[in-house]
Amino acid sequence: MRLGFYTACLSDVPLPDVFRWAGQNGFGALEIDAGIRADAEGPYKGASIHAEAITRESADALRQLARQNNLTISCVTYCDNMLDSDLAEREKRVQHLLKVIEAAALLNVDVVSCFVGRDKTKDLEGNYGVFKEVFAPIMSAAASSGVRIAVENCPGDWLYEGLVGNVAHSPLVWRRLFEIYPDIGLNFDPSHLVWQGIDHCKAAAEFARRIYHVHAKDTEIFESVLADRGILAPRKPRWWRYRVPGFGVIDWARFVSVLAEGGYNGPLSIEQEDPVWRGSEDRVKEGLLLGRKHLEELVT
Repeated sequence: MRLGFYTACLSDVPLPDVFRWAGQNGFGALEIDAGIRADAEGPYKGASIHAEAITRESADALRQLARQNNLTISCVTYCDNMLDSDLAEREKRVQHLLKVIEAAALLNVDVVSCFVGRDKTKDLEGNYGVFKEVFAPIMSAAASSGVRIAVENCPGDWLYEGLVGNVAHSPLVWRRLFEIYPDIGLNFDPSHLVWQGIDHCKAAAEFARRIYHVHAKDTEIFESVLADRGILAPRKPRWWRYRVPGFGVIDWARFVSVLAEGGYNGPLSIEQEDPVWRGSEDRVKEGLLLGRKHLEELVT
């Protein structure tokens, strides 16, 4: 396994500078953000690459930059609601994901990560049907390009109380998604399972062959808030927060052991969403280095 990170946390930093800093500081892989969130709020305000602008020449230059810094590009990621009930928005996002798949193929990257999302006008069973329809051209394009689709298991924002924005958040749902598209897999993030009360190690063992990529993100639980509000309460104040590895409740030695036993030899990609280590480029980088320090003795 190689240690890496998801570049979205440094979206304001020119990508060549991110590559150089990563290589100089002991990282071996980068998960490249290819979102379309230029006006988004929160920590991720823009994309690291613009998928529609990637050409063979620019892809070759990016791969050369990776080699020069002893890095691999582990994944190209675009996470948005692919099942949006607004059909115009849905189509725009599908078309962008298709461009991301094309960009990944030009970069010789075989994993594209995305959300499934949710059609808020339908129940869970109805969303399975929408998923089958919407992902048909996505899975076809991925197969033609030699790319694997890895859905990320973040529940997403609350659409309203108790209703998650991304249906692909639990093993129960994954089983159905895999029945519909046997070639789809996971960008497995244990942090989201922790606060839902799901055993992330058991899930990693069960779905070992479906894990195409792994996010390394920890979770801190505020037990007093959870005891008062329960998991179905609105998200503010939250009963959890995301942390860099080593600052939450996940036993990383056990988790890495489960991954290894299941045959996973891909990257551990730190997704830096820790509110303690944010606010400036230096703070974000400090958090990444703390996560790397905690994990580096566990992987080779």
